[in-house]
Amino acid sequence: MRFTNEKGTLEGIVSIKNTDLYGIKIEKQLTQNAYAKLKKLEDIEEELGIDLLTLFKAFEEDIWIKFDNKIMFVPYDKKDFIFYEGNINCYPLNEPYGYTVSIDDYGKTWALTKEELLWVDY
Repeated sequence: MRFTNEKGTLEGIVSIKNTDLYGIKIEKQLTQNAYAKLKKLEDIEEELGIDLLTLFKAFEEDIWIKFDNKIMFVPYDKKDFIFYEGNINCYPLNEPYGYTVSIDDYGKTWALTKEELLWVDY
């Protein structure tokens, strides 16, 4: 269920007949629904160890990894990007081997940008 429209403004998700004259009930229900959805999303993020926006960006964009104290750009075939048991396996284009990184190591062993890994010692 969406709480916003494409402009980012709130959708009317509770019918007008459930509101009082000043819309207090609709605002309370909207807030309760939004908090309930946000809680579910945050619970998933805590379990995974990464925020969902970053994780989904990793599915769409190439990543950078830190391996043997070197930072490497890893352009990979998106169909060869495998996510399982808290790990990401990606196979760089034109290379016979792949890399496995833990999703909760984002910013330590892998990232969406090189700059995020430049100052990391592990």
